[in-house]
Amino acid sequence: MAVIVFTFFGGLIGNFVFNKIEWAAFLWTVSLIALSDLVVSFWKLSALRGFWRFLVVLLIAALLWWPSYPFVWNQYRVQHAALTSGVLRARSDSRDHSQEIPKFQIGSNGIVLGFKSSVNTQVKTPADKIRIIRNGNQLKFSTTVRDKEGNLIVEIVDNAWRVSPSTANCWDKNYTDDALEVKDGRGRVVLQVKLLPDRVQLQVEWPNMGDSSMVGANYSQEDGIKPMFKYPSNEHWGELDNIKKLPQSVGETLGLSSFQEDRKNSN
Repeated sequence: MAVIVFTFFGGLIGNFVFNKIEWAAFLWTVSLIALSDLVVSFWKLSALRGFWRFLVVLLIAALLWWPSYPFVWNQYRVQHAALTSGVLRARSDSRDHSQEIPKFQIGSNGIVLGFKSSVNTQVKTPADKIRIIRNGNQLKFSTTVRDKEGNLIVEIVDNAWRVSPSTANCWDKNYTDDALEVKDGRGRVVLQVKLLPDRVQLQVEWPNMGDSSMVGANYSQEDGIKPMFKYPSNEHWGELDNIKKLPQSVGETLGLSSFQEDRKNSN
């Protein structure tokens, strides 16, 4: 009984005070197992011993836990959607890319830019710098985006990202393990990045530089970069919006010509 009470209230504290549903779910599971063992101690079930008792306890605990699953999942989604920091990790394709040059791609269907001179690539852009480093079989990506007043919207340093906790600077964001999308205070997407084993897919606007852009086909000057995630994130955390990809027109890509000229000069 003491275990039941301690773990149950410990789970409540973990979830509602510390916003750690993982801790709460673990403690609640311990509580339900203890409760199930208490139930098995009564009636004819008390005759069960060893493996069969253990099996029945787990079965009862699972039946008691199942109704709470929707609540636990909702708390997990809301808590993770509210995080203001994380780490991008490319999904492994089981290939060795350690000898490949760093490269990035404009959006998911745009041109791919590679650099032969160094495994440490720093790209000159109209605003904040983009840096790509190959560390063994991993790419490390860094950049920043600021609003027109110079306030930080999002910063990525070697794949570790953080966004402004203020909705005046960062209205919302959504992410998965390998992708991040950020909206500024206007609700306009200013950064889309996806980390792949061999490249970084990137679309970005820099509001502090007059909305200078590095964007692909899913973009318009009025609406900006078309979101790849569903929103609001607290209801659709990690859910991709299956937008139809348009044919890439490199010549019409906003800001790309000046960027290419800067890249030529940097090489």
